[in-house]
Amino acid sequence: MAICDFFEQHTVDVFDQPCMELEKDVFESLQIFIERKGRPFNYMTAVDKLEVTRIDEFNVGESKKAKEIRADNRKREAMEKETRTKQELHGQMRID
Repeated sequence: MAICDFFEQHTVDVFDQPCMELEKDVFESLQIFIERKGRPFNYMTAVDKLEVTRIDEFNVGESKKAKEIRADNRKREAMEKETRTKQELHGQMRID
């Protein structure tokens, strides 16, 4: 019993194409066979949607980085200001 016979007995359509034909003809026939009930959907996200998602995630990450950098700069500036104030007070104490 051939594999084709098994599937035919179980009412599964079988692609029966002689393989000695031109490769292009075989692929066209196979495509027609596969798409005979409509184009298959592979359940993968389309590339353009993936690209939009990737760009959005990148932009969110960049804005988070920018916020962190601004916060770090503010902290650094506050610390520098405090240091200058202490140095100025210390300098005034020496003068007096």
